[in-house]
Amino acid sequence: MKSRIFKIMVLGMLALSLLAMPLLAACGQKDAPAPAPTPAPAPKPSPAPAPKPSPAPAPKPTPAPAATRTVKVGYIAGFTGPLAEGTKEAFAGAKAVFDWANETNYIPGLKVEMVSGDDQYQAAKVMQAYKQIQAEEPIAFLSYPAGNADVLKEVMRRNKTPLVNYGGGNFSIDPPGWVFVTVAMYDTQQFAVLKWINENWDVAREGRPARFAHLAWDNSMGTSSIKPGMLYAEQLPLVDYVAAEVAPSGTMDFTPYITRLKQKDPDFIYMALVTPPAISAVKTGIAMGIPKEKFMYFDYVTFMWGAMLRAVGNEVVEGAFVGTSFYHYTIDTPGMQKFWGIWDKYSGLQRPVGLAALVGYNPGLVLLEGMKRAAATTGADKITGEDIYKALQTIKDFNPGTMVPVTFGPDIRDGAREMLIYKVKDGKIYLVGDVDKPIDGGNPHPSEILAAAAAAAAKK
Repeated sequence: MKSRIFKIMVLGMLALSLLAMPLLAACGQKDAPAPAPTPAPAPKPSPAPAPKPSPAPAPKPTPAPAATRTVKVGYIAGFTGPLAEGTKEAFAGAKAVFDWANETNYIPGLKVEMVSGDDQYQAAKVMQAYKQIQAEEPIAFLSYPAGNADVLKEVMRRNKTPLVNYGGGNFSIDPPGWVFVTVAMYDTQQFAVLKWINENWDVAREGRPARFAHLAWDNSMGTSSIKPGMLYAEQLPLVDYVAAEVAPSGTMDFTPYITRLKQKDPDFIYMALVTPPAISAVKTGIAMGIPKEKFMYFDYVTFMWGAMLRAVGNEVVEGAFVGTSFYHYTIDTPGMQKFWGIWDKYSGLQRPVGLAALVGYNPGLVLLEGMKRAAATTGADKITGEDIYKALQTIKDFNPGTMVPVTFGPDIRDGAREMLIYKVKDGKIYLVGDVDKPIDGGNPHPSEILAAAAAAAAKK
């Protein structure tokens, strides 16, 4: 019995002790020093944020390119008729100038298109050709021959449209108006030739003055130089102006005219003719026994030299004299090299044999210079024909490098007053003298000669 009670007591004590152990453990932990805390690892420094790039400055707005304005230039000439071959090359020369200017942005903001009218080399059809293209509203015109300027000068003045003509006579520019002539006028050309003969005639060998004769069609080109030339020759001791034969325009049989000239026995026969009639006149003269060297080739004959050579051959023209305000292809200058580069790239034609391409190219360059000056002053988007007219008058000693320099002014419309004299050798035209020393045909000016003659006549 006792032993049983004892066992129960032992078991109870054991149970109590088991219950008390967690309490004792908790009390022990409270009294014991707390363990040193484990130091937390130092935080890794966060990498500094990359600096934000400064915003790029806003680009300055590029001004929008000025709108390109297209203007038109009219071209009036004989695309059919006796000048057709030369006109084709002349128009190509002028168009090449403006195509080059368009591609190179020569006048910023401005492009030029060309429109053309055919006058068939008939003065009576010039206005008809003008009306063909008038609706296109050209801002300026180019044209040749001289007769066109005579017909168009009043309508150009009325419409305030400048005309840059290849050639002309005193009538087309006196009084100064809206017509600008780029080469020596017909009377100025003859002055230069007469002066050259007077300076180079070997009077000691010949024992007399040179005898000079004129052969022409009855048009502005043919007749405008006769009276001034005769008056000027009176002032030259070594030149006698012995004859002037004028045939109706269109004449191809020159037999009666050459017959009368032969009776005067001239040393020089100055042909104010285009190429087809000049060919006929030369053949007729040679058949009559007139030495071929006496025929002088000037103006349009020079420009259609290829046609001349095909018709008569090199031998017929050998030793003859030729004259023009333009440089011939046998002259090598930077200006001629530039011309060839533009011609080869833009004309679409093979290189010409004559000078016809320069009949368009040179006036085209002069007009382009006037347009550039006008655009610089007024703005390409605003220029008018009147602005170009004013700008052309500021051109002084403008040297295209393909002809003698050009000068205009408030009272000057004949831009060139000098001539270059050439001589034919082996069918080619070679300069007589120096390219920078042309013959001055404008001193005295033809208008001064005519005025003096009129004043003298009034006193009688």
